[in-house]
Amino acid sequence: MPWPQNTRVIGTKVPRLDGPDKATGRAKYTFDINRPGMLHAKILRSPHAHARITGINTAMCEQTPGFRAFHIIRDVNQEVNYAGAEVIAVAADTEEHADDCLRAIRITYQELPFRVKEEDALRAADQGLPGTMGGAGNPSNVTIAGTFQTDNFAAAAFQGATVVEASYSLPVICHQCLESRGLVAEWDAKLENLTVWCSTQAVPGTAAALAQNLKIPATRVKCITEYMGGGFGSKFGPEAHGFAAAQLARKARAPVKLMLDRAEEVSTGGMRPSVAGTVKIGGTANGTIQGFEVDCYGSPGVGAGATVNFNLLPYVYPVANVKRRHRVVRLNAQTAKAMRAPGHPQNCYLTDSAVDDLAARLNLNPLQVRLQNLPPNDPNAVRNAPTSWLAIRNTTYTRHRNRSPTVRLE
Repeated sequence: MPWPQNTRVIGTKVPRLDGPDKATGRAKYTFDINRPGMLHAKILRSPHAHARITGINTAMCEQTPGFRAFHIIRDVNQEVNYAGAEVIAVAADTEEHADDCLRAIRITYQELPFRVKEEDALRAADQGLPGTMGGAGNPSNVTIAGTFQTDNFAAAAFQGATVVEASYSLPVICHQCLESRGLVAEWDAKLENLTVWCSTQAVPGTAAALAQNLKIPATRVKCITEYMGGGFGSKFGPEAHGFAAAQLARKARAPVKLMLDRAEEVSTGGMRPSVAGTVKIGGTANGTIQGFEVDCYGSPGVGAGATVNFNLLPYVYPVANVKRRHRVVRLNAQTAKAMRAPGHPQNCYLTDSAVDDLAARLNLNPLQVRLQNLPPNDPNAVRNAPTSWLAIRNTTYTRHRNRSPTVRLE
């Protein structure tokens, strides 16, 4: 269908249906949920980057005023693979008493080798790490996530071109949503049906995951998310704290609220993967990019994700001669999670940093270099799908380039 001449929604002022509730405080987030007889839960976490649990003693915890239940998340002889990993959760009648209960628990560890810096892991790539970070299934903490090279790259990429080579990097970025992650769990009187109020982007998925973990039919779990204080990719399931809250509520036969604090959000709330790489870029005198070579790596923490969408390098620009190598560096740190267009920021940064340096070397306007190297709109897409990305991949960047910049205040 052709693009409409007169739009009904785009370009108009559309009132947000939830605006008045959010502006006046009537909106109820998970943090606002307080059920009759509700208990408060907190989690004791590992202080070590890599360790094996050798002992858990809850005797003093069970004698602490206000104590109602505990749930072991990682038991004796199991490993913790980053500082902040969950070990045991407790429920008490107040938040203060829950803190007292955590202080009364005695856990002993056998510390194990760990790596938390990408540079150290790269130097020791052939050694691997025990447990989650290595072993028979994953013998090395550094893996090749992808290699690619166009035909005749060596001969054509930089022949007669002006060449710039430099290294660029971005660190991991931790999620910090306005509302931290967590949920309130409540069972019915017969402990058959569970209702949770959860700060999540995946309402049905959270209910299904809880049902699977608790080994009950999916029809017996209901997840409610009236409002969520930000997610951006970090809230797609109940995770360890959600499972623990449901277990504590069942053991204590009372509603349980377990919401993470800011320190926990930093250490366990997920992160956008890092990226670092050396880029060699070559171009002609008029700014046409002739060759692009990148050797990069990034860390997903203890996860095993590829950290970047490898086939997007170089980002946006269709360069004829390309060579790529990407490595995944696993570390003893929390796992990576999606954060708005996963992989795209890293690819864009590696590419456009190099484009900036090439433009400076050629003494050209960097914006004009970018516009010159954009791909044309795909003719077939223009005819058959005029609003698709392929149909507007050039004009989405260029259609306003001849307009003088203006600022209008309303």
